[in-house]
Amino acid sequence: MSRILHYGLGTILGVVGGVYIYQNRLSILAEGNMYYRGVRSFIRNLNPIKILKIIQLKSEKIYLVELLGREFLVKDHEIDVVRYKELQNSHTLPHTPDDILETMCQSSSGEIDITDISRKLIGPFLEQFTEQNKIWIKEYLELSLDIKVNSIKLTFINNSEINI
Repeated sequence: MSRILHYGLGTILGVVGGVYIYQNRLSILAEGNMYYRGVRSFIRNLNPIKILKIIQLKSEKIYLVELLGREFLVKDHEIDVVRYKELQNSHTLPHTPDDILETMCQSSSGEIDITDISRKLIGPFLEQFTEQNKIWIKEYLELSLDIKVNSIKLTFINNSEINI
């Protein structure tokens, strides 16, 4: 008798639990997704900088790094991640490489649009297009695009420009 009662109670609890899960399936999935995203973000932030490639140029050694899912070409792979996150979340323009409107490279064969490459070259803090870095930036472009670079003009979405 107790075996039948025990089996019947388990079945009843299973049916009630199944109905509860069915009725609350969206909120259960939303909670699970929230925890999944939190754990994924935590794991990704354990080692936010990953060196993908080391490129040896004539004048400099540069690194192709992945910083929180975005690739950059930098001279020093030691990057302040907290400062990078603060810049990404700020409301000042420009604050991400996506704020680059266009980048034109003046070469011996004419003007070439290098906007995609410049989003990697500008660096995580948008400060690499300077006179000090001009040599290795031009050297990298000449190596990767097989052209002779005369000048580079970078324009942001707020109409500020950088010329090197």
